[in-house]
Formats: sequence, structure tokens, C-alpha cells
Amino acid sequence: MPQMSPMLWLWLYLYFYMWFFFCLVIVYFLVFYKFKFIEFMKIKFNNIFFLKW
Repeated sequence: MPQMSPMLWLWLYLYFYMWFFFCLVIVYFLVFYKFKFIEFMKIKFNNIFFLKW
């Protein structure tokens, strides 16, 4: 098993943490916008419903 340099380990850690953070941000925004979209659709649906009456 070849010995890896500390710099390479550092880059690997940075790379994995970057991807992990990126995925968290994407998931957060997807969830956030999904809830916003649901609220928006509820408002739209209520407006349509009230207009029918």
C-alpha cells in the first residue's frame, strides 16, 4: 500500500466536504421550494375554489 502525501489527503477531505455541503444545500433548497410551492398551490386552489362559489 503506497504512502499518500498529507497534501493529497487534505485535497480529498476538502473535495468530499465540498460535495457533502453541496448536496446538503441542494436538498435544503429542494425541500424549501417544495414547501413554498405547496403553499403557493394551496393559495391558487383556494382562489379558484372561491371564484367558483
